[in-house]
Amino acid sequence: MAESRLEALIIRLEKVADRLEGGNKPQSHPQAKPIHDSFDFSKIHSSYVAFLEAAKATGLEDINKMSQIIIDLFKFHEKIVQASVSFKKPTEAVYQKIQAHIKDSLAVLNKNYIYPRVLEFQGKTILEGASAIFWIFSEMPVPAIKGVIESTEYSVLKVKSQQKEGQNKWVDTYITILKELLNFVTATFSTGLTWTGKEESDFDCLFSDADVASSTPSTCSKAEPKKEDPKKAEPKKEEAKHADIPTKPAGGGMGALFAQLNKGEAITKELKHVDKKKLPIPENVPKPVVHATTKSAKIDDSLPTEAAKKTKGYNNWLVKNFVNEQIELGGDDVTLKDMIIFENCYGCTIRITSKVKCISINNCKKLLVAFTSVLSNVEVLHSKSVEVFCQESCPSMSVDASESIKVTLSKDLNTEIISSKVSELNVTRLNDAGEYEKDFPVTEQFSTKWDAEKGTFVTTPMNLFL
Repeated sequence: MAESRLEALIIRLEKVADRLEGGNKPQSHPQAKPIHDSFDFSKIHSSYVAFLEAAKATGLEDINKMSQIIIDLFKFHEKIVQASVSFKKPTEAVYQKIQAHIKDSLAVLNKNYIYPRVLEFQGKTILEGASAIFWIFSEMPVPAIKGVIESTEYSVLKVKSQQKEGQNKWVDTYITILKELLNFVTATFSTGLTWTGKEESDFDCLFSDADVASSTPSTCSKAEPKKEDPKKAEPKKEEAKHADIPTKPAGGGMGALFAQLNKGEAITKELKHVDKKKLPIPENVPKPVVHATTKSAKIDDSLPTEAAKKTKGYNNWLVKNFVNEQIELGGDDVTLKDMIIFENCYGCTIRITSKVKCISINNCKKLLVAFTSVLSNVEVLHSKSVEVFCQESCPSMSVDASESIKVTLSKDLNTEIISSKVSELNVTRLNDAGEYEKDFPVTEQFSTKWDAEKGTFVTTPMNLFL
């Protein structure tokens, strides 16, 4: 017993000595965290297992094959998310290759199950939900995934109407996968996928067939680091700076250790006082940028300088950089599955004649957007002097960090409007006579008081216009 206590005491003293020696002993750095441990996909993986088990319970080989294709595709998308921690943002060519890989996998479903009408409704349900994977290319992934879930749930109803054995549970577990994905993205990448790594990569590992079915992808091959010019390398001066710092006491063994400990408080007399204000600043630390002080952050009123473009992607339209134009979207090119995105437009009048999944207005000025109906929501971000006119229905609308926004409702008034950091937000409606009623200003001021009965502070909006 006495020997074990002595050994424990010696170990503790050795640790104290290592700290007092000031870092002469080389530090051991932990290994870099594996890519597949960067994020917790455990809940999503559990839903994968339930989904595949439900597919087997249907007794249909085609459903098993479809399910495995989709799970492999979701795991492929996970590898992209995991790689964002270790590597720099891929080039445009790599992005196109990733999109092509996803579309090729989805084309297999369309070719083998949907087009031949073998499992038309089942295949459409799987195909619709798989479009949620494209959130990795979106700057607003949360509303995009929400729209996918809503449209997929509509397809689920068609599958359930057939009343096939085991298929109700199968589609329900598929919806669970999409909801777990939504929870993950909301908590981790609500503003879009960010690439925080510092290493270059060719990303060939993403397209390895062996890794697609695995939940722990291999490490991507890294590009060779750039060689530094030896002429530009600065001479090391650390040894000269720290020449007067005491080093490890001469002699080895426990004798040298106890000799240092016997000094007691005197051991600190050998330490050199360092003035923090005179410490050298490392070269890789960026210099602080001095910004002009303003009363409040204002939205940039400058006109777009980049070329205007209107492009159709996979279940989305992007209208960007238009100035003083009249734009109309509708017909067969715009469907219920589409998300319409307006970005950096100025002085435009926009009309959407088809019912769409959702509408996003980002960084736009002096815009009039009139639409028939949306399936999920309309959002206005970082915009100024924008009027949104809903002709039929809009379940929800969000306005964030914007100025001078007007919302006009018509037939359906069951719209929930959520606002944050907005000035001059007004809501009105068309009455039965087709006339605009008086604008209702959304309050910007709140009153907070102590409620003795509830034992807490209570905040209430202040409506100054009643």
